[in-house]
Amino acid sequence: MTYKKNTIKSQLNERIVDTDSKVNRASRKLVKSSKKRTLKKNTTNQGKGFNLIDTKLLFKYIENVSLNDGICGAFLRVLYLTGARGVELQNARLCDLHKNPTGDGYILNLRVAKKRNSEVIRSVFISKDTYTIIQDAHRKYFSHKKNYGIEFTYKRTFLFQKTKHKKLCLWGVTKRFRAQLIKSNKNKPYGKNLHILRHNYIKIMKLKGFTITQIACDLQLSDPSLIYKTYGELTTDIVAISNIMRSSINTS
Repeated sequence: MTYKKNTIKSQLNERIVDTDSKVNRASRKLVKSSKKRTLKKNTTNQGKGFNLIDTKLLFKYIENVSLNDGICGAFLRVLYLTGARGVELQNARLCDLHKNPTGDGYILNLRVAKKRNSEVIRSVFISKDTYTIIQDAHRKYFSHKKNYGIEFTYKRTFLFQKTKHKKLCLWGVTKRFRAQLIKSNKNKPYGKNLHILRHNYIKIMKLKGFTITQIACDLQLSDPSLIYKTYGELTTDIVAISNIMRSSINTS
């Protein structure tokens, strides 16, 4: 009898220990999951916190790309000066570029995508120097192509183009620009590389005293709160905005 009692007790104790261990494991899992949730909340509340890359360093990357590929370098230069998205500039056609009626330079009409498949035109200023860089890059590129010739520089469909019927490949531009970023800092994740130029444009405008509403108006953003969330009221003078960006290059 005593033997049976002891075995029953031992079995009960084993079951209790087993249930206790299961409860402990479950509680540990709950604690871990709650910690993960709090960490996620903290990271989301902190915001993205994009850092402003030094202008001299950033423009050095663009110049390095230009040495190997003039068209890609000119594309990056216009992205930096205008704060446009890569897709917006990729879709820009040569016929979208017009002479500035009020002075020197050119006006480029970019198509900015909105909700419900609608588009809005955003006009940006392109200086004579930038226009010359774009045209010279294409002239040099097409002069080495047997089936194109220099005259194709003025007959192409898109503002940035390397083939007869296709626009410039964004992946090729991103790849070259990313290589320059990785050289400078291998440990830092850069995410959407070309978007760094847009972030830099917005931050420079903020440093120059433009309000959030003004920046949102210039970039044709439907929700100005996006700038608040990402970075912590617009003059319609697009030439003045371009001069600010070019002055930051000239001082570098």
